[in-house]
Amino acid sequence: MKYFCINLYQQTLNKKLLLTIIFSIITFFTLFSAPSVTITAPNLGTKFKGGQEITFTGFATHTLLGTLKKENFRWRVDYRHDDHWHDNFAFASGDSNFIFGISDFGGDPSPTIYFSVKLFVSTTAAGAGLEETLVEYILEPKISNVTITSNPIGVQFKLGIGSVFTTPTIISATQLYKFSLSSNADLQTINGIAYKFKNWSSCTTNTGILLTMLETNQVISLNFEPESSFKPGLEPNCITTIDDKFNNSQFDIFPNPTDGFLHISNQYTELELFDVFGRKREFNIENNPQYNKINIIKLPPSTYILKFNYNNYTHFKQIIKQ
Repeated sequence: MKYFCINLYQQTLNKKLLLTIIFSIITFFTLFSAPSVTITAPNLGTKFKGGQEITFTGFATHTLLGTLKKENFRWRVDYRHDDHWHDNFAFASGDSNFIFGISDFGGDPSPTIYFSVKLFVSTTAAGAGLEETLVEYILEPKISNVTITSNPIGVQFKLGIGSVFTTPTIISATQLYKFSLSSNADLQTINGIAYKFKNWSSCTTNTGILLTMLETNQVISLNFEPESSFKPGLEPNCITTIDDKFNNSQFDIFPNPTDGFLHISNQYTELELFDVFGRKREFNIENNPQYNKINIIKLPPSTYILKFNYNNYTHFKQIIKQ
C-alpha cells in the first residue's frame, strides 16, 4: 500500500513536471513569436512634396504580452532614386510615432523616386525577441512638370547637380523640390551662329537660378541673342516684380488656379496679361456690374502675370492656368 502511494505520488509529480515543461515550451515559443504590426497613419496612398513633414504611427500586439510598448518600436527609411537605393536614409527608435521630414532640395530631378518606410517591433525593448518587419510602406512623390524652352531653340542648360539638357525639354520632378538651373555656357553656337545669354523669362540676367517645382505645370525660358547684335538688358515688357501678396477685401481675383475663367473686381483702371516670356497675351473680357469675367480658356496651361492698376498703384498678380 505504501509503495502504491509513493508510486502514485511520483506519477503525479511526473505529470505536473511534464505539464510544466510543455507549458514552458509553449510560453517560450509564444513569447519569442512575432508580434502583429500595423501602420495606422498616414492613410494608404499618401504622397509627399518637398519640405513636408509626414507623421507615421504604428500599432503592435502580441498573443501573450498584449499591446506592445513604444520602447519596442524601431523605424527605418530607405530612399529609392532611379535604379539604386540609399539605405538607412533616416531612422528612429523608442516611439510608436515617427515624424519624417523631407528636404525641399532635390539634387538631381527624377520622377522615379520614393521612400520605403519600415517598422520593426520586438517583444522586448532590447530587441531580444523575434522581430517582425512590416512590409514596406511606399511613400511616393507628387509630380509636376516644367518645360524648359529657349529663344532660339537648341540651347544647352544644366539642371540639378550636373545633368545637361537641350531645349525644349520637359522635366518631371517632385512638387516644391528646388533645383539649380543654369545655362551650360554664356556663349553657344546654334546652326553656325554664335549666341550670347541675355536673361531668363523671370527677367534675371544671372546665368544660374534656383528652380522650384510648382504644384502646377510651368514654362521657363532662356533668352539668347546673336553675339553680333547683342545688347545687354531685359526683353521688352519683361515683368520684374510680382506682387503675389496683393490682398484687398474689396478687390478679388478668383478662382486661382483657373481652368479658363477669372473673375476680377471692376475697380481696376488697366489690365494686361503677360506670359513667362514677358510677352503680352490677348484675352476676352465680359463686363458685369460687380465683377468682370476674363476669358483665357484659349491660352495653354502655364503661369501668367496679371498687371493692373488699383488705387493709383500698379500691381502684378501671378495667375496659374491649369
